[in-house]
Amino acid sequence: DEIKVLPKEEQKKWEDSLLTHILPITSKAKYMFINCRGEFFDSPHTQKMYKTIIENNPSIKVDFISNGIKCNEDNLKKFNLLDRIYKVHISLHAAKRETYKKIFRNDKFNEVMKNIKYISNLKKSGKIDDFEIMFVITADNYKDMPAFVKLAEGLDARAAFSACIGGYAEYIMNRETYAVFYQNHHEYNNFVKMLKNPIFNSKNCFLPNYLRELQPVSLFESLK
Repeated sequence: DEIKVLPKEEQKKWEDSLLTHILPITSKAKYMFINCRGEFFDSPHTQKMYKTIIENNPSIKVDFISNGIKCNEDNLKKFNLLDRIYKVHISLHAAKRETYKKIFRNDKFNEVMKNIKYISNLKKSGKIDDFEIMFVITADNYKDMPAFVKLAEGLDARAAFSACIGGYAEYIMNRETYAVFYQNHHEYNNFVKMLKNPIFNSKNCFLPNYLRELQPVSLFESLK
């Protein structure tokens, strides 16, 4: 994919515009949700906006999404997050290293798991209110789903499943290949059968009703 970088003048105008509109809203807010397109710990624009907001409202609590690679103790302290987090979402999408490599195109699973266990300890010690590990279902990772729930149980986290394919262009452009939850996918019936596993009734599992209600189809129906 082509990455476009705005000129510095345009970047400053964008930041100033955001702060002009966001600061009045956040000045008296109790909570703030950070979900930047990319990664908070790699986005200087989001970091600048966040820093300005907490300077303006020091008591605000933070709920944020991260891919987990840089979500460690050092960065949480660096960005003054440790004492203001109330919820963390980690985009993991795998329970096994090999699956993670296939989804993310990198080999940082062990590094991410180390950071996830640190967040888990914050949750278990009562320092944060809520912790969620996220899993977007595709044909590449759906077989990890039962193990993912077990992983969440051990972390005192919620395994949050969804079936929206986004992010990498390859997934968006090849939905028929990766969308295992569509009836015309060749692994659809295997996927539906797996969803009957009682592990998905765990209190640590969020599986949307539209997935729980899927039914197997005959070969004729799948070809319609």
